Amino acid sequence: MLRIIAAIIFISAGTIAGASRAYTLKYKLEICQSIKIMLREITLYIRSTGADVYRIVSELKKVKSLESLLFIEELPTEFEPDSDFRSKWRKAVNAQTDMPEEEKKILLSLGDIIGTSDIEGQTTAINGLQSELDAIEQTRRDMLVKKGKLYRSVGMLFGVMAGILVI
Repeated sequence: MLRIIAAIIFISAGTIAGASRAYTLKYKLEICQSIKIMLREITLYIRSTGADVYRIVSELKKVKSLESLLFIEELPTEFEPDSDFRSKWRKAVNAQTDMPEEEKKILLSLGDIIGTSDIEGQTTAINGLQSELDAIEQTRRDMLVKKGKLYRSVGMLFGVMAGILVI
């Protein structure tokens, strides 16, 4: 009886490990998609109202689909004479430890872009970042399709193998 329980535990552990790896791929894709939404929102705010960085941040904090981008909550919504918005942006982005490096690089570039030139210059630069992000998103989507199922299957397989060995 104990062997059967141990086998079930091994099967469950393997399945959970595989699902966890697959979820990591899915989460990276979701982060990428959230950043795409954020870039669209920023472009919209800049084009429609010529909003400054503080107004943009305050509007981004209201967008529900950006909740996975935790760094936004750390950004200031009002001008503070003794602080630099760009350094706060970098610090907030770097503090989000679950952010994939490619996306982090794009966000750091974005922080250097917004609020630094005219409307046309900012939107052109953001469109360039959007193109980079499109390529990253496609890579993430391909990896999720190819490796996600593999991770789940291999995790379960190793769990079953370990379970059989216990029995």
